[in-house]
Amino acid sequence: MIKSDSDEKAWKFFMDCYKIDSTKISRGCKIGKWIYVDDSEFQKSIDVSGEVCFNLRLNDSRSTTFYGSILCDGKSLSKCGVAFKKKFSELNNILEYLQTSPYNICILPKPGGLNNIKKGIGNDRFDTYLWALYRYYKGEKAFIINGYSVAMSIVNRKILCKFLDEYKSMGSDSDSDNAMASLLSLCSDLYSFVGIKEGEDASQTKEYKFIKALINNGIKPIASKSDLRRYIEYAIRFWELRREGIYSHLKETHQEHFEKVCKKYEKDFKETDKKIDALNNLLNTNIFDDSEANSFKEK
Repeated sequence: MIKSDSDEKAWKFFMDCYKIDSTKISRGCKIGKWIYVDDSEFQKSIDVSGEVCFNLRLNDSRSTTFYGSILCDGKSLSKCGVAFKKKFSELNNILEYLQTSPYNICILPKPGGLNNIKKGIGNDRFDTYLWALYRYYKGEKAFIINGYSVAMSIVNRKILCKFLDEYKSMGSDSDSDNAMASLLSLCSDLYSFVGIKEGEDASQTKEYKFIKALINNGIKPIASKSDLRRYIEYAIRFWELRREGIYSHLKETHQEHFEKVCKKYEKDFKETDKKIDALNNLLNTNIFDDSEANSFKEK
């Protein structure tokens, strides 16, 4: 089981999914050198660290998180009913497992602190972070260049922007929305989405349509149980697409060793799929029903 986005097993997974040239320890954190462009003429690389995509925890060691407080109707969990606490705990255990599952961990560039920008925009919401990247490719760069972290050097932010701009150049000039094409190229590399085949209309792919829907959701607030349920439904769809992309990527990059590589993560993949099924079942219970806000009161 992968226990964090920076543990040894997570990095073994990253080494299989991404072209990591080398790793090192910097200030107690493991950093990898990711070769994101590798052709016959030259290579381009950037330092990366581990990160989670969707952060959906409901509870931490001290108290409920923002999402947990939504489910608790703003009350302390200790003041909720027994039945509610049981459902809450079951849901939180599933979400904690999925947080560091193979479908939800990735690498992000270390220079410029893209992970910190993600945390600072929308309370670490993945959809709002993708929306900010979409606006960056639209030419609205303040969210990224001046995003979270007052101690960040402009030098590092420029390194980050140079990396992001590599994907901007990959957008098709014939595409009606170059920003979406650029973002899709970035997501294909960072999140192992299935790449666009030559001659294929990117706007007709399920990955494009999903990212478009996700960034549209990224500008909506999450303030109710139905909002939270919708956000989790997007997370599940992301994991399903990522699962498909990971298998496709491993098959392409490892070829004759594909089955051997997949065998290493077979238990993780199967357990993650089981947890997603359990999560889907919980989404249909009244713990997410705004009209049932008081149905778990202590008798």
